[in-house]
Amino acid sequence: MAHKKDKDFKRVEQMLKSYPDLLFRIEQYKKDIDRLESIEFPDKIHMSPSVIIPSQGGYFEHDAYVGIDAQIAKIKFQLKGMILEAEKIKAALEIIQSDSYARIIDLKYFKNMNYDLIADELKCDPRTVIRHKDRLIQRLKNMLL
Repeated sequence: MAHKKDKDFKRVEQMLKSYPDLLFRIEQYKKDIDRLESIEFPDKIHMSPSVIIPSQGGYFEHDAYVGIDAQIAKIKFQLKGMILEAEKIKAALEIIQSDSYARIIDLKYFKNMNYDLIADELKCDPRTVIRHKDRLIQRLKNMLL
């Protein structure tokens, strides 16, 4: 009898599926910060640092320097949360590496292999793959949530 997967179980599966994208976004955010921090306003802007910006109530004067600083601060804040999430997932994955079936997680969530291919790779039955995958997800759930 297949067990019903709870909401947290599915959440961990989604975290694993999203992990490579999370690592990619972290690198992109770091590049964005470097790019924004490399902007030298006196050389790049040949006008007043104040910019007139339309708003709902008309127009307001906006300091371009402050806008870039705020954008950098926002990206750094988001980046910090993503890094913490990635480190948490990485630490949990490292803990389960001693499990003889830990490769299932890599093959299923990072290589996008189906159960039959994983079973062929590990030389076992697909039901064995599913059982151990579920067990490992439960362990990860206890660590990540």
